[in-house]
Amino acid sequence: MRASDENLIDVNEVAALLGIARKTVYGLVQERKIPYIKPTRMTLRFRRTDIEAWLETRTIRPRD
Repeated sequence: MRASDENLIDVNEVAALLGIARKTVYGLVQERKIPYIKPTRMTLRFRRTDIEAWLETRTIRPRD
């Protein structure tokens, strides 16, 4: 595994991280609502840091 691949995760890992179904992850990809990498035609990967940052932008904080 290359050093650049160490932080790449697959659809199963994203689904587990977000607590959603794999089908939902694919839907988010299709709608271009989630950051992803497509190194080959049949491969779909995600940078863990991109997913964590994406999730952070969707965090609703309580008002003071």
